[in-house]
Amino acid sequence: MINCTIIDNKTGEVLTEDYKITELEDLQRYKKFAEKKQLEGEFKTMQQEYLGYFVFFMFENIDKLTEVLSDANLMRFLYLGTYTKKDGHLKFENENIITKKHVKSILKIGDTAFKSFWKTMIDNKLIIMDADSKLLINLTYFYRGSEKEYYKLTEEKFGNKFTRIYIETTRNLYENSDQRGIKKLAIIYKILPFISYQYNIICKNPKEVDKTKIEPLTVLDISNYLNYSKANVAKFRDDLHDLKYNNHAIFIRIGKDANINRDYVIVNPEFYYRGHRQDELAYLVLLFGLK
Repeated sequence: MINCTIIDNKTGEVLTEDYKITELEDLQRYKKFAEKKQLEGEFKTMQQEYLGYFVFFMFENIDKLTEVLSDANLMRFLYLGTYTKKDGHLKFENENIITKKHVKSILKIGDTAFKSFWKTMIDNKLIIMDADSKLLINLTYFYRGSEKEYYKLTEEKFGNKFTRIYIETTRNLYENSDQRGIKKLAIIYKILPFISYQYNIICKNPKEVDKTKIEPLTVLDISNYLNYSKANVAKFRDDLHDLKYNNHAIFIRIGKDANINRDYVIVNPEFYYRGHRQDELAYLVLLFGLK
């Protein structure tokens, strides 16, 4: 952008001192910006159509959660997290406040299980009761809203700490599982730190954007990480296969040879998708039969 002064050649009068001339580089920059915004808009439209609304979950802290939570309580906490609102309070979709009494009803658990769950939540400050006895989620684990607003509340930046957890998928998986099934669902969330940001492959280097450099984790690698014994690798494969949402597989195994323990695994974007590329999301939508 060049700033110019325009003068009347006949009179010498200064007509304007702030006339801007757009250079070719500026036009190209504007064009790239417009194209980027268009792609972002198209991605958001596709995301909304196939994946729905989401909350942010700090997946890097999953190890801290697994240290203090059983698989069942992990899933209960993650389920509650989908009720997080912009101010951190737990609320229903109509914005009514969720109380401690509501939590027991929402989770559909008995008195003994609830007392144990609630004590763990309060003792570890995963759920906090404010001065008005309203429930707040710990914002180091869940948030719903913009990064700017999150910074105002916490003075922390998102960075690469958060991923999207899709609300409808998470709730439906929990609500349609028995207690044994709920424990099995924990598999999905425990492997979050290993899911490729862009391609949804479970791998050693999830931040890598060059697909040719992705280092997939095999079925055997994943079962070892989740502490399945060698004798139970077949059970782990069955557990992966059994996990479904809306009749769609949550995991798809892809193999290059007859040894299925060396298969690598791709995750259904209905459960998780962190990328921003419409073409990659479109591929995953097609692969999992969502379209």
